Formats: sequence, C-alpha cells, structure tokens
Amino acid sequence: MGFFALRSSRDAFEKRRLEAFMDALPFEYCGWNAQGLALWSRGFPALFGLISIQTIRDIQIKLMPSDAAALEGMIFRLQKDGEPFTLNVKTVEDHKTLVLHGLKGNDLDQIESYDVLWAEDGTTAQHHLDDLNETITRQEKTVQQYNTILNALPQSIWVEDYNQKQIMANTAYQVISDTVGGTFAPTLPDKETLLSLEKRVISNNQAEATQGRVIVGGKRTLMDISLIPVKDQQMLVGSAYDITEQEDLRAQLKRYVAANAELMEQLSTAIAIFSAEHRLEFYNHAYAALWGLEDQWLNTQPTLGDILEKLREMRRLPEQANFRAYKQEWLDKFTSLFDQHQDMMYLPDGMAIRMMMVPHPMGGLMMTFEDVTGRLELESSYNTLIAVQKETLDNLGEGVAVFGSNGRLKLYNPSYLKMWGLNPEDADIEPHISTLVERKKKFFKSGKTQWDTVKAALIAQAIERSDAHETLYRSDKSVLECMSVPLPDGGVMVTYRDITDSARVREALEERNQALIDAENLKTDFLANVSYQLRTPLNAISGFSEMLDHEYFGPLNERQKEYTKSISEAASHLAALIDDILDLSTIEAGQFDLEKRDGNALDVIQNVYDLTREWAGMKAIKITYKKPKEKAINASFDEKRLKQTLVNVVRSAINYSTENGRIIMGVESDSKTLIISLTCDSPQPDLPVIDAPFQPFNHRMQSDNNTGGFNTGLGLSLARNIMQLHGGDVTVSHDNNNLTILVTLPL
Repeated sequence: MGFFALRSSRDAFEKRRLEAFMDALPFEYCGWNAQGLALWSRGFPALFGLISIQTIRDIQIKLMPSDAAALEGMIFRLQKDGEPFTLNVKTVEDHKTLVLHGLKGNDLDQIESYDVLWAEDGTTAQHHLDDLNETITRQEKTVQQYNTILNALPQSIWVEDYNQKQIMANTAYQVISDTVGGTFAPTLPDKETLLSLEKRVISNNQAEATQGRVIVGGKRTLMDISLIPVKDQQMLVGSAYDITEQEDLRAQLKRYVAANAELMEQLSTAIAIFSAEHRLEFYNHAYAALWGLEDQWLNTQPTLGDILEKLREMRRLPEQANFRAYKQEWLDKFTSLFDQHQDMMYLPDGMAIRMMMVPHPMGGLMMTFEDVTGRLELESSYNTLIAVQKETLDNLGEGVAVFGSNGRLKLYNPSYLKMWGLNPEDADIEPHISTLVERKKKFFKSGKTQWDTVKAALIAQAIERSDAHETLYRSDKSVLECMSVPLPDGGVMVTYRDITDSARVREALEERNQALIDAENLKTDFLANVSYQLRTPLNAISGFSEMLDHEYFGPLNERQKEYTKSISEAASHLAALIDDILDLSTIEAGQFDLEKRDGNALDVIQNVYDLTREWAGMKAIKITYKKPKEKAINASFDEKRLKQTLVNVVRSAINYSTENGRIIMGVESDSKTLIISLTCDSPQPDLPVIDAPFQPFNHRMQSDNNTGGFNTGLGLSLARNIMQLHGGDVTVSHDNNNLTILVTLPL
C-alpha cells in the first residue's frame, strides 16, 4: 500500500512538472494518437479561430487553399514516415502568419506515439521580415541606380581608401585603365605623379584639381583631374575628364581672334572691344583717328570711364547737363545689355556718329562708330518725304493703289488690301493689274458675260490714262465708289471708297418713305370705308328703329318697345364708337385740329354734369358735383372736344362703379392747371386694369355686383389723346376700393 502511494505521488509530481514546462513553452500544440484522438493546448484552437479540434481537416479549412494543400501533404508524410516539417501558413479570416512544426513523439515506455503539430504566431516577425526585405531591395535598387549613373558618365570616376587600394571604379575608368595597360598614371605638370598628388590631398584634407596628359589608343589626350578627400570614410574620390577637344577649340579660338583682329584693323569703321573689367582690349586705326586719340595712350588699355573723361576734355562728346549720370549709363551697359543697342551721337562740332554696342561673346562689350553726317542729311530729306506720303496713305479710309506705266502695282495702302481681301505678300511682289483683277473675281459672283464686263472695267482703271468715276456693286452687298487719276510719271492712281452704309441708308430711307406713304393711303382708305360702309347702314337702322318706336306702322307691345329701344341704344353706341375710332385715327395720323377758344371751363363741366347725371341715375349710380368757389375759370380749349373728353371720362367712371355706387366730381385749380377729378366706388382691380383703360379696344365686362355696362376701351384712350393735344393729360389711380380719374387742362 505504501509503495503504490509513493508511486502515485511521484507520478502526480511528474505530471505537474510537465504541465508547468508545457505551459511555459512559447508554442501551442496539438497531437493525434494512432486511434485519431486529438489533444491540444488551451491556446491552439484560438490561433485558427476554432473552439475545438477533431481532425487535421478542421485546421485546413481555416488556412489559405495553397497552405492547406501543403499542410495535408506534410501531415501525410509525418504520419506515414515520421518525417518532421516546418511550414509557414496564413489564415483565411484574419490573415495571420503561423509557423507550424510537425514532429512525431513517443512516450517513455514507447507504448503510444503522437503526431504533434506545434504552432506559433509569426505575424509580427513576418511583417518585420517583409519590411527588412523591402528595405534591402530598395537599397539594392538605389545602389544599382547609382552604379548605372556612374557608368553612364563620360568622365572616369574611381574611389580609393587612404592606402591607395581601389574600392570601386566606373566603366569609363576601367576602359582607360585597360587601354593604358591596367594602371592610370597621367603625366602631371612639374613632373608630379598621381600618387604624390593623392598623398598631398589626403594630408591637407583639401580637394585639388589639375591637368594631365595620357596616351590613350595611341592618341595624346589631355585630362582634367580632380581629387576629393572624404575623411569620415577614409576614402578618396577621383575623376578624370577628357578635355582634349576643348583645348583644341581654345587654340583654334586664339587663331580666330588673331585673324579677326587683323581684319577689323583694315576696316574703315571705328571698332573698340572692352573686357568685362571695362578695359580696352582691342581698337583699330579708324577708332583712334575718329576720336583723335593717341595710339600710345590707347595701348595702355585704359578703361571706358577714362576714355569718356578724355573725350569730354576734348569736347568730342555730346553736351550733357549731368556728365556723371551719362558716364554711368555707358558703364551700366556692361551688366544690363543683352542685345544689340544702337544710338546716335551728335557732337558739338556738328558731326553725327552712329554708335552700335553689342555684348561680346567672351565678356565685355564691342562698339562700332560710324560718321554718318553727310548721309543723314540726305536720308533725312528723303525719309521725311516718304514718311509723310506713307502716313498719309496708311491713314486714309479710302483704298489707294498706284500702278506704273507697265500696269504693275507700285504703291498701296492697308485699306486697299482690306477692301479686296488681298495679302501684303501678294502685293509686295508688284503684281500686274490682270493678276490682281483675277483675285477680285470672288467679289463678283455673276455670269461670265457680266464678269467679262467688270473685268475690262477694272483693268481699264489702271491702264487708261484718263479721269474716271464709277460705282461698283459687289456680290457681298457692298458698294464701292471708284475713281482713277493719271499721274505725271505715267502711272495711274486708283482710289476706292466704301459707300455701302450711305447706300443702304439711302435705300432704307426710300423704302421707309414709300412704306409711310402706303400706310397713309391705307389709313385714308380705311377711314373712308368706315365712314361710308358703317355709318350709312347704321343710319338706316337708327331711322327704322325710331319709326317703330313712334308706332308709325301700328302699335307695339311692351316687349317690342323694349326691343326697339335696345336697337336704338345699340345703334347710338355704335355711332359713338365709330366717331371715337375716326377721331382716334385722325389724332394718330396727325390730322386732328383743335378749335381752341377762350372760355369758362366751368360751364362745360356743369353741362356735362347735367347730361350724365341722368345716365348715372338710370344705372342706380349717384353723381355728386362739388362746385368750386370760383364762378369762372377761364382757359383756352376746344369746347366740343373738352365736352367729348369729360363725357367719355364720366361714362368710364359709371362703367367702373359698383351698383348703387357713388361718383364725386370735383374741380381744383391753381395759376397754371385746372384739375377735374372723378372718384367712384370700385373694387380692387387686377394689376393690368390701371394701365389697360388707355389701351385702344380694351374691353371690360363688369361682374354681377357691378352695373353690367360694357366699356369699349376707346373712351379713356381717346380722352387722353385729346387732352394731350390740349397740353394736359388723363390719369387713373386706385386706392381703398376708390377709383380716381384725373383730367388736367393747362390754363
């Protein structure tokens, strides 16, 4: 009993020890015995997003397809042959990178074996590894790019340590080294070697540059050599560039300079070349002679400032109020001049010198001086004449063309080219008149017969030496007035003036005048027809209705009498309408004449009030007349037309009034104006109503609660026109359900 208890205690201790060790492992594990029983650590399923594991299939479905297939093959070989493996896999859901180790394990008694799968989360390590690989790849690419750039350079570049051991060299250096036998050893000035130069650069820790000659491919080449120490890296960077061609160009340039100097010495134009330091580098004999300067002094290479001072003393410069500023302006050209500069110098002795100054390619300035005194005098008179002629022609609105005796164009202005759609390039070659006429054909798109006639006329203008004047009608609707004048030298001057606008205006005026005449005739015919065609039958209707109303042909019943009365009223209304139309038409035609006389306007107002009060009473509307204090208000007016105006205004007020409404007629006056007002009860009108009464033939039928009257729309329109002929007006306003009509008459 004691033996078994001791053994059980030792087993329990061993189990706890193994559990502690297994728990401390940085791995999670899962194993299967021969019967397929799975055992796993607590954290193993969580690595794959599982709760429990039965078979290897549970793990495979959580992995990428390729990783699942690889794991399946390795598990198979582990189970069959006991072959261990290590595999990096990635999960499908959270894309973790896991490191799997497959091993076969047996117990101590070799009784039972397990296929064990150890797993650890290698996501972070994989990310670090990926970053490291990316950095290495990027650095390798950068190094490769630098090597490519260095190998592409034409100059030789090499790097050595301080012990003259070569670290790297580009392709150009290797080519030279292979050509000279493997060692780059140029011949330096003062018999110095490249090795001694390198030691001095290292010792002084300061870059140096020199030139050396090397035999490359049997040719003697000149190299520009530079050595740069890099003390922190204990390295020396060298470069060598072939400057043989540049050296040859320098020698050739010297020969050209000498040849040019010899050539400029023979020129009659005064030439002087100054260096960037303002010193005289070259001058020819003509320069010394023009300015009266001694060769001995010029050979000392004086500065431009010194020369200007000496010329000032000799009074060989233009007079200046501020010589210091003038001198500084010359000196500033050394830094500010980038293109050719020309100027004229007028000396106190009357000489005129043309000066040209250009930047010298080698730095500094080159100046030329030419005495143009005599030529300027001749050119001045000639240029003045030409300039006046050219400016005159160019600023003319008319097109001008001058043809020589041979029929070729000698002179023209821009207006001529514009009128005929010609290019300056075509005119500058002095074309013949026949060529120009062919180019003008596009402006005369008509039959061949007509074009032949136009062509002959255009050619005759430039050839026939006679005064001519004609008008050209072109197909683009433009009209040109053409005149030709013979010149004393045998040529002909032809001028063209565009008169399209004036022709169109004249045509438009003629058409408008004819339209006005036709309209006036039409209106006259219309008024005559209205007067005859409407008034004659209307008189017949009125006469017969009156005969029926008076029962000349027998008695009528009440309904028949109402009918005859309505016919009479309608006929009267139509007659008034015709009169209004005739009056309005007469006013618009400007044939309406007023017969003004001085009189008392209050008498007319009283007469209208007495006449219309009965009309208003028939429509259950009361008119009240507020008489003014004055007994008489004298004015100049046409009594008939004033009465017609007031009747129309009152009639309109009756039509606009409500049933059982009231109209108040008032009169006010001052020293200049008589105001007649009519205020009636009227509902708020629509927006157009206030202006609509003055539109001819505007109709307005009253609503059920109104008087039921009919307004033809001519009453107020005619009234306003009549009053405006008097110098007054008629206006309508509406406020608080009150409609007010004002009639004004000047006193």
